[in-house]
Amino acid sequence: MHALLLMFAAVLGADSRSILNARNLIDHEWSVACTYSEAVYDPISGRTSGTRPVFACDLLTLREDVRWDAGTAWMIQYRKTGEGYRTTAFKGFFQIGVRDEMDVLIVSLGFTKKYTATGVIAQVGMANWSLDTRFQSQGGRFALTLENGNRVPETALELSFEEAFYVDEQGRETVLRSSPVTFSQRIMGEGSIRTLRTPEFATVGATLELCRGDMFQEEIGLKMPPTFKVRAPTSKPHVVMKPTGSTPPTSPSPPLATDPAEAILAKAKEAYEKADYRRAITLCTAALELSPSLTSAIKWRGYAYYELTEYVQAGRDLSDVIKRDPSDSFAYLKRAQAYLQLGYFSRGVSDYTERVRLSPNDPYAFNSLAWVLATCPDSSVRNGKLALVHAEKACQLTDFKNAFCIGTLAAACAETGDFARALRLQAVALELHSDSRKPQATQILRSYENRKPWREHPREGL
Repeated sequence: MHALLLMFAAVLGADSRSILNARNLIDHEWSVACTYSEAVYDPISGRTSGTRPVFACDLLTLREDVRWDAGTAWMIQYRKTGEGYRTTAFKGFFQIGVRDEMDVLIVSLGFTKKYTATGVIAQVGMANWSLDTRFQSQGGRFALTLENGNRVPETALELSFEEAFYVDEQGRETVLRSSPVTFSQRIMGEGSIRTLRTPEFATVGATLELCRGDMFQEEIGLKMPPTFKVRAPTSKPHVVMKPTGSTPPTSPSPPLATDPAEAILAKAKEAYEKADYRRAITLCTAALELSPSLTSAIKWRGYAYYELTEYVQAGRDLSDVIKRDPSDSFAYLKRAQAYLQLGYFSRGVSDYTERVRLSPNDPYAFNSLAWVLATCPDSSVRNGKLALVHAEKACQLTDFKNAFCIGTLAAACAETGDFARALRLQAVALELHSDSRKPQATQILRSYENRKPWREHPREGL
């Protein structure tokens, strides 16, 4: 454990009253499980094809260090579909304090490490965790309303996510700046302050509803990430505690009001999920009028333009997003798809290549790039040998169990003239594909039987 714990920058106040049942937060695990529907994304066509059920389970655990109100924090998020599972674990620090009005506890989290694990359900107990070296340390403040003004709830918590911020490697809130752009910024030697609007671990403005207990072990049996220690439930008596916290700021900040632009963007996302793409565009534009720096509004507008096949406008918005945030892997994906639909194959390959660099553990990043390199109608873009490399990687990351990745590897083999292997792989892909995908998979198989590599045309599904 680092000696320096998360500096509590939320509002702390000296207080003589006690917080009842406070150890309930740190003596137990807190989790939630639910099932919801998500759109099924086809990594080859770049479109959605219906929905699928997703089982979700989130875990929050706070482990005390020297004081009860500060220590190590873990937030683990598990998602299971019929095809497999994906899990993300955030590790960092926590600190607990009391807001001036005294009926609210503030839980500050600062995450400095991110681990990921994916695989098939049968191997969930053998999860192979990897450290995301590109993760930007980040944190946030959550408000917990106390019962009767001074008691931590017994079995259920509602944590309202009020504000997100960047943190340093010790989990302390810090200020990051963009590169100097204007003349005055260059003179001063620093750019504008960067605001963390879209943290990875939760959505600002959302409420985390958690129940006492560890559903990860009870429902999933997941192998936990490195250094995480599973603990048995305790039955320590409820004792009276007083949060000490760090030195409070000289100017206490009031609770944050809801950002109108963020509220409009939330409605835009709802419209997008309901396939009302034109309304989503209108709402995103309205949000940008209130907050021109709201990059996520530009991004969602670009997604909506793409779904409406307005690829030029989609490309413009996504280019703006990438200019503002060059690390946005998904923006590269969607812009690549827009380029391909417009016939700009080389640009599409370039964006797919950058996405692979940004997401080295994402099998679909490798798969998308390999598919274009193997099947593009432009011979100057095709590269069978390189397609083989990326397709093999995609299959390795999915344990050779994903129909799309296996089909892409088959296409790469056909492009390099290895039709015998292409036929074997395509037969496996055909078996794994859903009924709706089997007709095209069969058509591709027939092409290989005639010793003809497959050629994909963007408007037919690239």
